[in-house]
Amino acid sequence: MANPIALSPNDNYLLREGASKVGDQITIGPERLTQGKEFGLYVTFGPKAKAGTVIVETAHSVGHAGEWAQLQRIDFVSPGKEHYVAITGSLLALRLRVADAVIGDTVKFSGSAL
Repeated sequence: MANPIALSPNDNYLLREGASKVGDQITIGPERLTQGKEFGLYVTFGPKAKAGTVIVETAHSVGHAGEWAQLQRIDFVSPGKEHYVAITGSLLALRLRVADAVIGDTVKFSGSAL
């Protein structure tokens, strides 16, 4: 089995932490995405979170100013809950975005590719 490739620039798999406001996001471009075809994304709500929604989206370019194509919607379920999203395909831009504010805490995004 191949070793996973971190989608974060510092190779620790953490893409962003401390996201809570509508519009907080992390965007991943082709320099990381072209290293794999299978992507594992983790969205973890903090232990005091009470609500929130994260959207996983793709577009043809990280600079795309229009509406991105939604791949997955992740709604808050419980405090401390970690959600996993598996995506297979050839992507040029990937974004994880807070769509509904995370109430009471924050959310963090992690990810890898194979």
